Amino acid sequence: MRPHLIAYTPGDRNPRALETDYAARADGGSVVFREPQLNAWYRLADGRVVPLNEEARASVGAGGTGLARYQRLVHQRYADKMPGSRYDERGYAGGYDTGAERAQVAADARTADSGPADTVPVAAGVGAGALAVAGVAGGLLVRRRRLTGR
Repeated sequence: MRPHLIAYTPGDRNPRALETDYAARADGGSVVFREPQLNAWYRLADGRVVPLNEEARASVGAGGTGLARYQRLVHQRYADKMPGSRYDERGYAGGYDTGAERAQVAADARTADSGPADTVPVAAGVGAGALAVAGVAGGLLVRRRRLTGR
Protein backbone atom coordinates (compact mmCIF):
# COMPACT_ATOMS: atom_id res chain seq x y z
CA MET A 1 0.00 0.00 0.00
CA ARG A 2 1.30 3.44 -0.91
CA PRO A 3 1.29 6.18 1.71
CA HIS A 4 -1.52 8.68 1.42
CA LEU A 5 -0.16 12.22 1.22
CA ILE A 6 -2.23 15.04 2.63
CA ALA A 7 -1.65 18.64 1.62
CA TYR A 8 -3.24 21.55 3.41
CA THR A 9 -3.96 24.94 1.99
CA PRO A 10 -4.75 28.03 4.08
CA GLY A 11 -8.42 27.54 3.24
CA ASP A 12 -8.33 24.03 4.76
CA ARG A 13 -7.09 25.15 8.17
CA ASN A 14 -9.26 24.77 11.17
CA PRO A 15 -10.12 28.29 12.40
CA ARG A 16 -9.47 27.10 15.96
CA ALA A 17 -5.84 26.52 14.98
CA LEU A 18 -5.43 30.29 14.74
CA GLU A 19 -6.12 30.56 18.45
CA THR A 20 -3.18 28.35 19.30
CA ASP A 21 -0.95 29.96 16.66
CA TYR A 22 -1.54 33.45 18.05
CA ALA A 23 -1.41 32.28 21.68
CA ALA A 24 2.04 30.85 20.99
CA ARG A 25 3.26 34.39 20.28
CA ALA A 26 2.79 35.37 23.91
CA ASP A 27 5.81 35.15 26.13
CA GLY A 28 6.04 35.33 29.93
CA GLY A 29 5.51 39.08 29.94
CA SER A 30 2.76 39.45 27.35
CA VAL A 31 -0.86 38.56 26.67
CA VAL A 32 -2.44 37.70 23.31
CA PHE A 33 -6.07 38.64 22.77
CA ARG A 34 -8.65 39.01 20.01
CA GLU A 35 -11.16 41.73 19.14
CA PRO A 36 -13.85 39.48 17.65
CA GLN A 37 -15.83 42.16 15.83
CA LEU A 38 -12.82 42.85 13.60
CA ASN A 39 -11.18 39.41 13.80
CA ALA A 40 -8.13 41.36 14.98
CA TRP A 41 -5.43 39.63 17.02
CA TYR A 42 -3.11 41.62 19.30
CA ARG A 43 -0.26 41.09 21.74
CA LEU A 44 -0.09 43.29 24.83
CA ALA A 45 3.47 43.78 26.05
CA ASP A 46 5.00 46.59 28.10
CA GLY A 47 1.91 48.76 27.81
CA ARG A 48 1.71 48.49 24.03
CA VAL A 49 -0.96 46.78 21.94
CA VAL A 50 0.86 45.28 18.95
CA PRO A 51 -1.02 43.93 15.89
CA LEU A 52 -0.58 40.27 14.94
CA ASN A 53 -2.68 40.16 11.77
CA GLU A 54 -3.83 42.42 8.93
CA GLU A 55 -7.14 43.29 10.61
CA ALA A 56 -5.30 44.43 13.73
CA ARG A 57 -2.83 46.50 11.66
CA ALA A 58 -5.78 48.23 9.99
CA SER A 59 -7.19 48.98 13.46
CA VAL A 60 -4.13 50.27 15.37
CA GLY A 61 -1.45 50.73 12.71
CA ALA A 62 1.61 48.64 11.92
CA GLY A 63 3.53 49.86 14.96
CA GLY A 64 0.68 49.28 17.39
CA THR A 65 -0.52 51.73 20.02
CA GLY A 66 -0.45 52.36 23.73
CA LEU A 67 -2.88 50.49 25.96
CA ALA A 68 -4.74 53.66 27.04
CA ARG A 69 -5.30 54.66 23.40
CA TYR A 70 -6.51 51.16 22.52
CA GLN A 71 -8.96 51.27 25.43
CA ARG A 72 -10.31 54.59 24.10
CA LEU A 73 -10.69 53.04 20.62
CA VAL A 74 -12.67 50.12 22.05
CA HIS A 75 -14.84 52.52 24.03
CA GLN A 76 -15.54 54.60 20.91
CA ARG A 77 -16.45 51.50 18.92
CA TYR A 78 -18.66 49.66 21.39
CA ALA A 79 -19.75 51.80 24.37
CA ASP A 80 -23.08 52.63 22.74
CA LYS A 81 -23.89 48.91 22.67
CA MET A 82 -23.49 48.30 26.42
CA PRO A 83 -26.29 47.15 28.74
CA GLY A 84 -28.64 50.01 29.51
CA SER A 85 -27.90 51.85 26.26
CA ARG A 86 -30.67 52.78 23.82
CA TYR A 87 -29.35 49.98 21.60
CA ASP A 88 -29.89 47.51 24.43
CA GLU A 89 -33.24 48.96 25.49
CA ARG A 90 -34.58 48.51 21.96
CA GLY A 91 -33.74 44.81 22.09
CA TYR A 92 -30.82 44.76 19.66
CA ALA A 93 -28.40 43.40 22.26
CA GLY A 94 -29.76 39.88 22.06
CA GLY A 95 -31.33 37.72 24.69
CA TYR A 96 -35.00 36.84 24.97
CA ASP A 97 -37.65 39.22 23.79
CA THR A 98 -41.40 39.16 23.28
CA GLY A 99 -41.00 40.99 19.98
CA ALA A 100 -43.22 43.93 20.99
CA GLU A 101 -40.36 46.41 21.27
CA ARG A 102 -38.79 45.27 18.00
CA ALA A 103 -42.14 45.64 16.26
CA GLN A 104 -42.35 49.24 17.56
CA VAL A 105 -38.76 49.90 16.42
CA ALA A 106 -39.59 48.51 12.97
CA ALA A 107 -42.71 50.70 12.80
CA ASP A 108 -40.67 53.75 13.85
CA ALA A 109 -38.05 52.95 11.21
CA ARG A 110 -40.68 52.72 8.48
CA THR A 111 -41.96 56.20 9.31
CA ALA A 112 -38.52 57.78 9.77
CA ASP A 113 -36.61 59.45 6.96
CA SER A 114 -33.26 58.36 8.37
CA GLY A 115 -32.35 55.44 6.13
CA PRO A 116 -33.20 51.79 5.57
CA ALA A 117 -35.10 49.90 8.24
CA ASP A 118 -33.49 46.56 7.44
CA THR A 119 -30.02 47.24 8.83
CA VAL A 120 -28.75 44.53 11.12
CA PRO A 121 -27.12 45.78 14.35
CA VAL A 122 -24.04 44.31 15.99
CA ALA A 123 -24.67 42.35 19.19
CA ALA A 124 -23.89 44.29 22.37
CA GLY A 125 -22.48 41.20 24.03
CA VAL A 126 -19.62 41.22 21.55
CA GLY A 127 -18.92 44.88 22.35
CA ALA A 128 -18.98 44.11 26.04
CA GLY A 129 -16.52 41.28 25.41
CA ALA A 130 -14.07 43.63 23.68
CA LEU A 131 -14.33 46.10 26.56
CA ALA A 132 -13.73 43.26 29.00
CA VAL A 133 -10.65 42.11 27.09
CA ALA A 134 -9.21 45.64 27.15
CA GLY A 135 -9.92 45.90 30.88
CA VAL A 136 -8.40 42.50 31.67
CA ALA A 137 -5.33 43.33 29.59
CA GLY A 138 -4.91 46.57 31.53
CA GLY A 139 -5.34 44.75 34.84
CA LEU A 140 -2.75 42.13 33.89
CA LEU A 141 -0.28 44.87 32.97
CA VAL A 142 -0.78 46.62 36.32
CA ARG A 143 -0.43 43.31 38.18
CA ARG A 144 2.74 42.43 36.28
CA ARG A 145 4.26 45.81 37.08
CA ARG A 146 3.42 45.43 40.76
CA LEU A 147 4.98 41.96 40.86
CA THR A 148 8.17 43.05 39.07
CA GLY A 149 8.40 46.36 40.95
CA ARG A 150 8.35 48.54 37.83
